[in-house]
Amino acid sequence: TLEEFGGSEYLSFVNEKKGTNYESEVVPTVDASSNIKLYKAFNKAVDKEIVASAISVGRGGAGIALAKSSLAGLLGAQVSLSEASQYTKNDSAILFSESQGRILTSINPKNKKEFEQLFKGRFALLGTVVREPSIKIKKIDDKSISLNLDEMMTAYKKTFKRRSGV
Repeated sequence: TLEEFGGSEYLSFVNEKKGTNYESEVVPTVDASSNIKLYKAFNKAVDKEIVASAISVGRGGAGIALAKSSLAGLLGAQVSLSEASQYTKNDSAILFSESQGRILTSINPKNKKEFEQLFKGRFALLGTVVREPSIKIKKIDDKSISLNLDEMMTAYKKTFKRRSGV
């Protein structure tokens, strides 16, 4: 994860909320040779049935992918951004950068060692899936964010109602 905010949903949102027009010159780039290694490892993990769920990290970044996964499975997550801080010390970048070639994956804990061997350091353990209907994120500075899945689902559905005119 790099601090690639150019053209991102996050930057657009921040500009709208703050009434600014900040532009990042750092747009997401694709490192095909690096990404192919990730995709091959991911394919092996799927073939070995190690992957419980997965979502591509794209528009909106890992934070949006995490929200979508939690809403789809109606399961919460406990997340710590500290391990991902090896790439950046910016919480916003970890959550909302649209760096290419990332996959948010959940696995059964019994498969952790095999997963780690397949990915050879090309991953960051962000947290665990929990039954509690909330996403709790511990930021790098140890402050926490808590999001309720019911409130998230209501907000998500409201977007469709507003856009469809219903």
